[in-house]
Amino acid sequence: MQDPHLSQLLEELEQIDGHIREWVEQLPEERIAASAADGGWGVGSCIEHLRITTDEYLPSIHARIEKSRSQNLTRANGYRPTWLGNLFLKALDGKRTLKAPKTFRPSPQPTNRGRASLEEFLTQQNRLRQAIGDADGLNLNRGKLPSPITGLIRFTLGDAFTILVTHQRRHLGQAQRALGSK
Repeated sequence: MQDPHLSQLLEELEQIDGHIREWVEQLPEERIAASAADGGWGVGSCIEHLRITTDEYLPSIHARIEKSRSQNLTRANGYRPTWLGNLFLKALDGKRTLKAPKTFRPSPQPTNRGRASLEEFLTQQNRLRQAIGDADGLNLNRGKLPSPITGLIRFTLGDAFTILVTHQRRHLGQAQRALGSK
């Protein structure tokens, strides 16, 4: 991996995956599927939300990678967040509770939040890692992709990858707090 920012994102994904693997191996099914003590999302809901979000982003990311290749948008300097990307990153790193758009909400059915959902998420992480690897050598600051929420919001590849990983860190913390609250 040539790009240091992408390398850092891959390292963070490995750490996140380590926590998820631990939960898959150690937690009973009912603990994974349970809500948090305060009625909020538990482990399974947080991970299902992340799986849905990444599923929504990956097609646009793949299309942007192909378009960047065809336009020969090769690496130039390091990744710099756009103004909008920075706004999203600050919101995700903050302590404020954010309501997930309907598109990204997990199913209210606990059967969709168990061990299988965690394993699906880990499989999906491989696809995200592959996309990050495919973007190595491309200019992460040029060319935009639409947000799955609305085509009016557009991110660079660098923003999209960074937002996804920051989002995962946020919900990993939420899932860990939910485990501690039981």
